[in-house]
Amino acid sequence: MPQEYVQKVTSVSDDPTVEVLGAIDDAAVVAGALGTLSAKLRAISRDLIANIVLAAGANIIGKVGIDHSTTETEVVPTQILKTAASAGTPERLAADGTFFHKAILMGYQDQARTLNDGLVYIGPTSTNNAQTYQISPGEDVVIDVPLGFKQDLNDWFLDVLNDGDGVVIIYY
Repeated sequence: MPQEYVQKVTSVSDDPTVEVLGAIDDAAVVAGALGTLSAKLRAISRDLIANIVLAAGANIIGKVGIDHSTTETEVVPTQILKTAASAGTPERLAADGTFFHKAILMGYQDQARTLNDGLVYIGPTSTNNAQTYQISPGEDVVIDVPLGFKQDLNDWFLDVLNDGDGVVIIYY
């Protein structure tokens, strides 16, 4: 007949040689005192958090600083007309310092919405026949600049197929 093995489990209360230290119930205690393991871990965590020092220097940690010294600038849309005197000679869209965040360019000869006679081209180069955006008569093209950036209309050029064609530009 095979021999049976029985594993004996001894609990703290069964063995008189094991001394029970501290409270058996969960309790809030300070680190190093008697208590349950979870109570000791809570106390150690509390002591660690209480003694952490963040050397911020001039930085603001955990707070948001709002600078009230700057004022907001109202954005007012502006409209200009740019026509080309002669076909095949790219011209700047505007004077230096005409900054925009968004520009809408419309294929018109004047602000009275007279359609262009042909296609016009705009782009950031003064080289003839190298402008990248084609605008059909009456069509709109929108140039959006990424947030936090701006562009200058002076860096953009208009090239036309017919003398007197142009673009109406609304920008802000």
